[in-house]
Amino acid sequence: MTASAPVAVTGLGAVSAQGWSADALWRGVAQSRSGLSALTLFDSPQHHALPVAQAPPHEALAAAASRSIALAEHAMREALAQAGLLDHENHLASDAHATGLILGACTGGMLETERYMIGLIEHGEGRFDLATNHVPAAVTKHLAQTFRLRGPVATVSDACASGASAIALACDWIQAGLADRVVCGGVDVLTRLTLNGFASLLVVAPDGCRPFDAARQGMSLGEGAGLLVLERADRANARGAATLGHVAGWATTCDAYHPSGPRPDGAGAFQAMRLAVARAALTPERIDYVNPHGSGTRDNDRAEVAAMRSLFGGSLPAFSSTKRMLGHTLAAAGALEAIVCLLAMRHGVVPANLGFETVDPELGVTPATQALRRELRACLSNSLGFGGVNASLVLTAAQASTKSVVQASRLCESENEQIIVTAHACVSPRGRRVELPLPANIAGPTQHAFAVEHVPDAEVIEAREARRAGRVQLFALAAARRALRQVHDDALDKSRCGIYLGTGLGALDQTAAFVDNMIRRREALPAPAKFVNSVHNAAASQLAISLGWTGPNHTFPHDARSFELALQHAMLALRLGRIDRALVVGVDALDPYFAAVGQQLGWWSGDRLPGEGTAAFVLENERKASGGVSGATSGGGGVRLRLLESSDADRLPGGADCGVFCTASAVALADALDQLAAAPQLDRIATRSVEALR
Repeated sequence: MTASAPVAVTGLGAVSAQGWSADALWRGVAQSRSGLSALTLFDSPQHHALPVAQAPPHEALAAAASRSIALAEHAMREALAQAGLLDHENHLASDAHATGLILGACTGGMLETERYMIGLIEHGEGRFDLATNHVPAAVTKHLAQTFRLRGPVATVSDACASGASAIALACDWIQAGLADRVVCGGVDVLTRLTLNGFASLLVVAPDGCRPFDAARQGMSLGEGAGLLVLERADRANARGAATLGHVAGWATTCDAYHPSGPRPDGAGAFQAMRLAVARAALTPERIDYVNPHGSGTRDNDRAEVAAMRSLFGGSLPAFSSTKRMLGHTLAAAGALEAIVCLLAMRHGVVPANLGFETVDPELGVTPATQALRRELRACLSNSLGFGGVNASLVLTAAQASTKSVVQASRLCESENEQIIVTAHACVSPRGRRVELPLPANIAGPTQHAFAVEHVPDAEVIEAREARRAGRVQLFALAAARRALRQVHDDALDKSRCGIYLGTGLGALDQTAAFVDNMIRRREALPAPAKFVNSVHNAAASQLAISLGWTGPNHTFPHDARSFELALQHAMLALRLGRIDRALVVGVDALDPYFAAVGQQLGWWSGDRLPGEGTAAFVLENERKASGGVSGATSGGGGVRLRLLESSDADRLPGGADCGVFCTASAVALADALDQLAAAPQLDRIATRSVEALR
């Protein structure tokens, strides 16, 4: 491996409650200005009085296909412009094939989808076109097309850690030599789903969030977009770009504890913080400031303080949550807070922790209660999300010296470094077509579809799991357990086991059920369990909880390429030495509202019908493999993975030595595996996009 410069930050772009630029963001933070105000974006019969952090009106909102697209496009244009990468037509000026994009997103076009469902339920007709940008990948793909990027493109949805996860994965791309430059960050907007969902869990503060305060009552929702341009420092210097700071360390972990609550002892968050600081080649004493997740809920603040004490001991560095200034912006939070850290170092200011008045005796800590002038050279930014996902970033000042360097890795240097499939399994409809009932308000014939008629059998799914989980979770869990029965796990270090899940549509059945109930009951009598299960990473986190795996846990909702991205990143983590074993799952389940949209817009016809199912694969380095199907042992054999194709318009990260073997949906993979169940090898699998795997 050859060493190159650290990951340099050369551009920042932000939209938040403080305004439509990174400068506006910093002015609000430096002036300790609350971003909370009354909700005006939509009507809420039950929660209209809850303060939120809403982006101010802007002309960019007028013509955009969705609010998420408007916020993200504006932030990305600002970041690219600051990095000096835009031409006179506002397109990428050069190196389009060397520039990638990875975006963290949770809500996507949910705000517009809600309008479609309201029209359908309350008025008997809905604008189906409003749902065409529902998936988070719609935002990512719009950005790639608008700015004419030709490098790797991906969408990640790790709940409230998504923005920080995107930055961490972007650094991995650069470290592995998959891209010289990556635009990364997160975006999310206020929606009825998230407002009602978090309120149903009783974690929204009626008078605004007060992180770490003894009287804290919960979070305050917000919206925004934060995008950063990351580059190899030597490449940035060669083109004369100004360096705004560095991402010196990064790490992601999973609590494997609870679908919506953190581990009380903060062990998962501590592990992410420890690994990020170590990767930056720093000691905890070198961290000058911590921007914690600091959501203001009792459990999250308690767990995070425990994690900080585990890392720093009895003497914590200056720390402050900026959630009352920005609101909890979900997928955008980690990116916006990374920007806050970079600007705090540039201006030498520790931001204030607004809302804090009284020390909680259980916590025994006092954040910065007002803005402080102080030289800052290294900051730690934490993001925690549903499912126990944790992401930590170490940011260092532009002038700070650090031993942290990005290693440009030549992947697959020898036969011993091959990645092999050691087990696989699936849940498949086996080609059966069953009737999928459409919403009662939809006129027209009942649509037939490829569907799994029954929940997976009790052999792999317990009754208590079947009661609490949605179909996507149950499918993923069934396939994963069937696959993992084929491999040994003696002395397996579960902190070095990662879960990578691809889902084009996510848990639509849970999302639709929650929103349908919300609309019909006018926000009364909510269904909190369905909200928890509606997040895109619900299945991946359920797998972690079931298996006890506390390593990286990532979900990629990127349309038909979701599984490929999950597979790609699992391979990358194995080759970079982050993990020893990866579970890769592709899963999707049907939903009547989605089927209705497809029928009305002509997506389904003849043999082009929606389907559901899942395929699970266990991946390991060949020389470390513990044994499994296909003769995959440490002695050789097994099914090796290599890149066969990659479209120019929406490339996956990788090159000739690192890639994927198909561009099929989860159900196509599942059916292919089902048909080949009698054969131990996978090299006969063929899809519409790939001739064969050899």
